[in-house]
Amino acid sequence: MKKMLLAAFILVGAVISAKAQQGSVLVFGNVGLNTSKTPTNAGDGSTYKSTDFSIAPGVGYQFDKNWTVGAELGFSTQKAGDAKAANTFKAGPFVRYTHPISNIFAIWGQLGTGYQGEKQGDYKASGVYAYITPAVAVNVKNGFALSFGIGAITFDNMKPKGGDATTSFGLTFGQSFNVGISKNFGGKK
Repeated sequence: MKKMLLAAFILVGAVISAKAQQGSVLVFGNVGLNTSKTPTNAGDGSTYKSTDFSIAPGVGYQFDKNWTVGAELGFSTQKAGDAKAANTFKAGPFVRYTHPISNIFAIWGQLGTGYQGEKQGDYKASGVYAYITPAVAVNVKNGFALSFGIGAITFDNMKPKGGDATTSFGLTFGQSFNVGISKNFGGKK
């Protein structure tokens, strides 16, 4: 499976670099930060702290006004209390279909898949992921756009080192909201 994903990365990279003059290059990403401080019940004024940080950049080649193919990365870290941080890494190819509604608005759907790994102290796991997500894009100016995600269909499979694999399926429409930014470079007018 890892060899298939590596071959997909190489193929996507070759397509992007070989045809970059014919269309435009889409660069996008999301960044997230969440911190919380909760009083403990110890009565001594102590608190329980947690911090979550994530970043997910991507780059793709737009063949025409509708289709984009590319690669994306994702990294997140979660630190809660005195426990060691849990770090997650994701990487894989994606395909996106965009339907312009007007000069300002567009809707798009993205299918992505790839490899993921997780580490927290001595715990290590790896596996695959896949998702389908819709979004609404608002073109701001000069190729910049804001994207508003409204949920996703997700699949995850993780196998800890020396353990049994776990599989999860998620349907999060109406339960999550995501804002991202993108920029188109080059392309035909």
